Amino acid sequence: MRQRLSATLWTLTLSLCLSLIYSEASAYGLFLTEEGPASGPHARVLVTPTATGVRLMIQGEYTGTPNQSAFWLIPVPNVTNLDDDPPRLLSINSASLDELVEMSAPRFEGACEGEPNGQSSTEALPLRSGEVSATRALAFNAVKLTPPVNNPEGETDLHRYLTNAGMNVTAEVDELIRWTLDQNLMMLLFEFEPGALTPSSEGPEAGADPTVDIELTVDSNALRVALKPLSLSVMGRATDVVFWVLAQERFRASFPTRELDMSEVSFGSDERTDYLPRFDLLAQTQQSQVFITEYVSTLNAMSFEDERLATLRNEVVGTKLTRLRARLIPAALSTNAQVISLRADPGANYERAHRVQGYMCPEPMAGVEAGIEAGIEAGAEVEAGAEAGVEAGTEAGVEVEAGTEAGGEAGVEIEAGVEAGVEVEAGAEVGAEPEMSSSSNDGGCAQRSAPHNTPTPIFTLLLALSSLTLILRRRFTL
Repeated sequence: MRQRLSATLWTLTLSLCLSLIYSEASAYGLFLTEEGPASGPHARVLVTPTATGVRLMIQGEYTGTPNQSAFWLIPVPNVTNLDDDPPRLLSINSASLDELVEMSAPRFEGACEGEPNGQSSTEALPLRSGEVSATRALAFNAVKLTPPVNNPEGETDLHRYLTNAGMNVTAEVDELIRWTLDQNLMMLLFEFEPGALTPSSEGPEAGADPTVDIELTVDSNALRVALKPLSLSVMGRATDVVFWVLAQERFRASFPTRELDMSEVSFGSDERTDYLPRFDLLAQTQQSQVFITEYVSTLNAMSFEDERLATLRNEVVGTKLTRLRARLIPAALSTNAQVISLRADPGANYERAHRVQGYMCPEPMAGVEAGIEAGIEAGAEVEAGAEAGVEAGTEAGVEVEAGTEAGGEAGVEIEAGVEAGVEVEAGAEVGAEPEMSSSSNDGGCAQRSAPHNTPTPIFTLLLALSSLTLILRRRFTL
């Protein structure tokens, strides 16, 4: 238990330390209001190469107040001629991206000693589902983002549009517009009426985070995604973006792309794991410039229930879905990660379900200690039985010894009786000497008289021996 508690405290410490580094930046594009920028750190993006270009489905996070107009500016690959190849720009329901979350978000199952303990967790971004309709969608390509020839610092078409709508074009906004042009990108603008957007902090019951569907005629061999931050402060929050690539092969990012070692992930409570702190710890070794592969799957015509996704898959004959995630800090976004590329990287599938160490599992040593204690108790009982057996055996030995002594005394008495019998026999022999008598016969010869008819002492000896045998038998029987 102490080891698990120490691991939990270490995870909480790691989360706190990383939260001081991973503070605030724009996730994807820029939400702009009369009060200024209003972008949250989370976004999810589906990228699909098509026969004529690229298809993007993007959901962003709005943090401004609900009672004002808002514009969502999104840098995308440039379309040279908007008249010949106008982009298709739509506000859509988030259902398509919701289904992608359901099938690809990392899912964790807690286990103790390899056996499930009922704990589970799914790692998904905190974006609100639903639909928010934009009143207008416009594209400003390189031509419209170029200042007048005679005034390089002058206003562009996008500057004028925002200014006429009452927006305050700050230095940050101006810098973002000029950066878009320098990167050979163009800017898309989605306009929302007052009250259409609600801040994500108000929860799902207050509204949804907007989702848009974009189709561009561009070179699909170079998939570029813009991640320009709004703030260059290194104390800002990290951008947390999930990318899906629907294509015919597994994909990776232009930055190091790898799978996280799930053997180090564990539950810190009944419902949450330390997956994100582990993610950020790995990202810190690369100055956050790393993408984690969270899911790769093979697709078929029946893979999607959502009609928009199913139609798209069939049009591009997409056979692979790759999920990538990045948590880039502003310091990285302001330098190397302003624009990233996505490219094919053939490889195996990667499952989203992982069994990891559960929370508050009993320590394995507890069972061993219980076994040792039970063994000690059993040993004490055996020892007590052994002592009782020795004591009983000792008492039995004393009784045997007493019987032996009694038998010995009886033997002595019998031996004494035998000796007495021998003496009797000797006396009998002495008493049997013949008496001499004289006669007046002329022959003058003396004669022995006949013996008396009395019982022999041998019979007595036999009786004594018989008694001794009986006593000795009783002695050895005891």
